[in-house]
Amino acid sequence: MTRSARVVVSRSPDHVTQRGNQRQTTFFAPSDYRNRLSLLAVACR
Repeated sequence: MTRSARVVVSRSPDHVTQRGNQRQTTFFAPSDYRNRLSLLAVACR
């Protein structure tokens, strides 16, 4: 069964997940996670 098309609403927050292939670890240290959040914050401005 195919997935339904995703609804995109302008100016609405999105739920974002970060996951590696086959749910492998993507952040190996707390500093990796903090760096990702920092980059995301800059992109949201």
